[in-house]
Order: sequence, then structure tokens, then C-alpha cells
Amino acid sequence: SSLPTARPPSSSSTTSPPRSRIWTPLFFLLNFLSVIPSLIGFIYSAHRFYTAPPLLFASSTWEQSGHAVGITQSRSTRLDWLVSGMWALACAYFTHSLARGLLRRWLVYYSLGPTIIRVVSLQAICWPLTLTTHRVLSFDQPVAAWFVCATTAAISNVIQSWVTSNIVQRKDRRGQQRWRFVSSAITAVLGPGIRTDKYRKGERVLSWKRVLWGTVMPFAVLGWATTNALLWQQFVARYKGGGGIDLGRPRLNAVVNAPSSASGSGVTGLNPNADIRVVVLVTSSWTNRSLTNRHTFRETSVRLFPPSSSSISIVYRFLLGTAPSPQTAARGGPGIEAEADEFGDILVIPAQDSYADLSKKVHEGWKWAAGLDVDYVLKTDDDILLRMDVVAKELVQLGRRKEYWRGFAYWDIPAIKDASNKNADFRYELPSFPPYTAGALHILSKDLVELVAPPSAPRLFTMNEDQSLGLWLYPSGVRPIHDHRIQQAQVCENDMIAKHFGSQYKEPTGYGAHEMYGNIVSGRKPCEGLLQRWCGVCYPSCRRRDNHWRDWGFSCDELKGATLSNRPSASALALNAAPVKIPPQPFVIGSADDPWVIPGILSHHMSPFSHSDDWHLLHMLCWTTGPETFGERHYQALETIWAHEPRAILVMMSTTLPGDFFQEYEKQGYAVHVVRVGREELLAREWYLGPQSERWLQDWDRWTKGPSL
Repeated sequence: SSLPTARPPSSSSTTSPPRSRIWTPLFFLLNFLSVIPSLIGFIYSAHRFYTAPPLLFASSTWEQSGHAVGITQSRSTRLDWLVSGMWALACAYFTHSLARGLLRRWLVYYSLGPTIIRVVSLQAICWPLTLTTHRVLSFDQPVAAWFVCATTAAISNVIQSWVTSNIVQRKDRRGQQRWRFVSSAITAVLGPGIRTDKYRKGERVLSWKRVLWGTVMPFAVLGWATTNALLWQQFVARYKGGGGIDLGRPRLNAVVNAPSSASGSGVTGLNPNADIRVVVLVTSSWTNRSLTNRHTFRETSVRLFPPSSSSISIVYRFLLGTAPSPQTAARGGPGIEAEADEFGDILVIPAQDSYADLSKKVHEGWKWAAGLDVDYVLKTDDDILLRMDVVAKELVQLGRRKEYWRGFAYWDIPAIKDASNKNADFRYELPSFPPYTAGALHILSKDLVELVAPPSAPRLFTMNEDQSLGLWLYPSGVRPIHDHRIQQAQVCENDMIAKHFGSQYKEPTGYGAHEMYGNIVSGRKPCEGLLQRWCGVCYPSCRRRDNHWRDWGFSCDELKGATLSNRPSASALALNAAPVKIPPQPFVIGSADDPWVIPGILSHHMSPFSHSDDWHLLHMLCWTTGPETFGERHYQALETIWAHEPRAILVMMSTTLPGDFFQEYEKQGYAVHVVRVGREELLAREWYLGPQSERWLQDWDRWTKGPSL
């Protein structure tokens, strides 16, 4: 045996402890996991900063939380998304610091395997918490959501700093790297490496200096920036816009305070006994230019209105939105009220009076007109000379019509994506708009106005009100009747019924709407003295003009209207070919071409009730879940129909209910029929909307294997 010695062993006989630096991508990936949600949030915020507000489920917003009420537009502004992006980056910084500190501690206390499990488990907790925070606070509150996430991460990071403060760096610096330049580059990209032998356990001490500079100062800077941003946004909401405030109902000359008549029209100057009753909506604004335009419109277009008679009665209203700012309301409000008292033709509707909200403003006008007892509703602008003398004669000859829509029609027109153009629309993402009519003049029958503006329905608003009108009317199957006599450019044709006198157009002679009105009432040609160098778009002849409208890049169809000549014809929608509602194919009900589904009640393509006075007896219902889900409240719903109309005929389209499911009702004499619907039945009866729906049904077997059938 030998005695122990106090001499240190020679370097040749010992192995130095491992001091390998871990630069492997593994630990970089583990650290990077912590910042992925925040980076996604930052990228999304940056995307929304440059794009239009998205559509959201209204149930996800604070004011409608928990209630499924359709979709709504995001109210978050570009400033909101800018601030939320800053807080998302702050959250990334705090979460990365938190994950890095805990990783350092776990590498000292545990081996590699348990450490990886803990890091992954941490992110498995943090990621769902981040998503839950955004869902609870709503996706339309990005600043609040990322502020909560960043605050939680910062507090957790302070706690982490104290918990890991006992992991201190060793004093020895043995094993210096030879490749310091390479090491510095790697450190700059990935951060300092983690060495399991570089740290030792010590006492826990919270470094207030680290808390101050690592947490408090970033929060102070971001908090100061956020406070200023929100104060500015509050200023904008108060003094430059409505800020989401409920603007109420139309005011000023909306209704007359006279005893109500049976017609219920409620409009000053409208003869309720006239054969044709017309209301003209004239968009205007709070600007001085519009004030001048309104006086001009009264002195020209209104004087061309035929006097109220038994044949036709016409009234008009200038549509103004709410003042764009309190300063504007303070300056212009008294003048607007005085103007309304003097002329009785001002209608202030609950929409912001700004160009960006023009579609909403006109929609509110449609809603107001939908409540009137009229036959036609016209919409024009205050800088238009409207030949109502001509239009009135045509409406009298036309008589009362349904599904009537006339104007200068456009079709297959793409949305403008040039941000420098005030009409640029980044909300509409389809390749082209449905057919629409130019905003200079819309002529709509009352039933279509009711379709456009039902009492309560979500609407997609595009940048331009005329294109919005086309979107809203497209599902009805009604197509506009093209009228080339309505022009928006600086052209003048003697047969025009709507001539635009915009501020951007200057007549060489200085003539304007007054001079054109003078020509009309004096029996001269309307365009005498006005610029006639240019040819009106879609006019059949451009003789003696300096141009042809084709030079402006238009192609015209007598029925469909104008489109862009450089657009490929294949892109046009096939349904645009019809100028009016598409008529049904002629079938002999009950024949081999149109066999009965329910004898005497329903065939493949129609019902004998559809074109009779008893059309209201037929009720079409649908049921797609199992028979066991048909509960008491569903039976009560059926019985409610019979309580109001015992003769009602109920046709239940179902994929699940057997044919005798309602036999107890049938025994009592009530008419209820179950019609089985499936792939074969729908295809055989041609119960689909078009070729796309037909192809969908043909792929039924593929859809049944998916999760969303």
C-alpha cells in the first residue's frame, strides 16, 4: 500500500474537465421556439399595417362577445397595428430572455434529455396562452393582447432573473478559443454560447440594475410611445371622425311633421296619390365646394323637375353624413341648419362624411329611402346636371316596374390597386367586380332598394359606392340596363340625362351648369357653348370629335355596357350576358322533362303554387342532422306555421329524416312532406346553382371523406 500524497498529479497523467462550448443548432432552436408566436404577431401586425381592415366574426369583438351576429369589419387602425408590432417585438425579447435563463439553469441542474423536455414543455404552455389571450381580448384588440403578453413575459423574466441568479460564472478562463474572429461572428448571430462547465451554483441575489435596464426601461419607452399613440388616436376619434360612436338616425329634413297619410311616405312635397312617386338622393358634403354645388343643383336640376301631378311626383334630398370633425360641425353646423330650414332638403344620415366612407353613406341613404312609399329611387351627385324632365317622361311611360335598374353599366372591371389613386380598393380581392352602374346616376325600382338596404344585414363595403351597389344586387340575378346618356368624364352630348361638372373640369368658355340649364329652357342645344371635343363613352358615333372612346381603353356592348378593352374576354363572367333577371327555362310541369317530386305540389323545376295567389302557402325547410336531434322546439316551430296558416304546405328537404317522420301530423290533416336529398337526387333534379355547384356534387364522395361536409 502507499500513502496518499499532497503533490498534484502531473499534467500528463490527468484529463482536464470537459469545457466544450455547445454551439450546436439544437440549443439555438430551443431558444428560437420562444419567440415564434411573437414573431408571427409582428409579421401579422406589419401585414395589417399595409393592408385594409379584415373581416372578423362579430362574436370575437368586445361589444358582441359570445354572440354570433355575423361578420363585421375590423376597427383597428394602422396606428394600432404599428403599436401592437412594437409590443410583439418586446414580447419576443422578454420571452427569449426567459427561455435562455431557464435553459442555462436546467443545463446546470439536469442532463441534456430532461433539459430538452423542460424547454419544449415551457413552449407547450406559452404558445396556447398567447393564443388564448388574443381570443379572450379579441383579435381586433392587438395592442391590448400583445401588451398583456409582453407584461406577463416581463414579470416572468424578472422572476427568472432571481431564480437563476445562483448560477454564476466561473472565474477561470482556461481554454480560450483560438478562432476569436469566428467566435465573435457566431456570437453576434446566435448569442453567447452555453457551456455546462462555465457556471456554478451560488446564492440567489436579484440584480436591480438588470431589472431596471432589462425590463423597466424597455417598458417605460414602449409605454410612453403607446400613451402618445393612443392619445393621438383619441384626438382623431374626437375631432376628425366618429371613432365608432353610434351616430343615430337621419336628421333634419328626413320626415315631415305633418299628419301622416295612408301612404306613409312621410316626405315633404311628395304627392301620395300620384301614379309614379320618385325620390332623388343627391350626395353632398360639408365642404364649401358642396355648398356651392347644392345651390347650383337647386337653380338648375331642380328647376327641371316636372311639377307634381297625378302622373308623377318627385322630391329630392341632399345626403350629408355626420360632420367629419367637431371643428367642422362647429363651423358649418349652423349654416347647414339654416340651409335646411330655408330649403327643407337636407338629410344628415348616420355615416361619416368622408370619401373613404362614401359607400356606407350612400347605403344609409338607400336604407332611408327603403322606408318610403315610392316607386323609384334615384341617386346622383351634387355636381351633376340631371335632366329630370327627360327621365320623368320615361318613368311615366314605363309605369311601375319591379326589378328595374338603369344607369351607365360597367362589367368585368378589376379593382384599382394603385395606392396613389383615391379610388384604390384593397379590400376587394376577387379579379373583377360584378356588373355595376356609374355613381353619376342610379335608377332603381323600390323593390331593389329594399334588397340593397334591408333593416339589418351585414354588408361588405368597397371603396366606391357604385361598385358596392353591384355587389349587393348581384345575388338577385338582376342586371343593369345600360344607358350611355349618363357620363362622368368631361364630355357633352345633347341627349345626355346626367352631365358631370366636377371641380377638376374647366370649360374653356367658363360655362357651367347654369349655362347648360339656360340652353335647355331656351330651346337651344344643351351642349351649345360647352366643350364638345371629346366623344362620350359608348356613344355610337364619334364624328367631328378629336377622339374615339376606344382610345381611352374602353370596349362597349349595347346590353352589358363598358369594360376595359385590354382585359381578356375569357375573364368575363358568363352571367353578365343578360341585362335583366335571367328567365327560367320553359318546362311543362309534371311532364317527362319536369317530373313530380311531390305530386301536385313540387316538380323538379317548379311548383304550381309559385305563380298563383297561394304562393305563400308553400314553405321550404331543411334538416341535415339525425332524427334524434329533432326536438320539442323544432316541432313547435312547425306548429307555429300552421297556427298562422292552417293550409300551409311544408316541404322538408332532408338528408336524414325518413319519409314517414311526420305521419302524426299527416293523420291530423296537416300537409308536411319529407323530400330526401342526396347526391343522386340533387344531380337528377338539377338542384344546384351552376356549374361550380354541379362539380361540387359530382365530387361528393371526396367531400364525404373530409372533415367539413
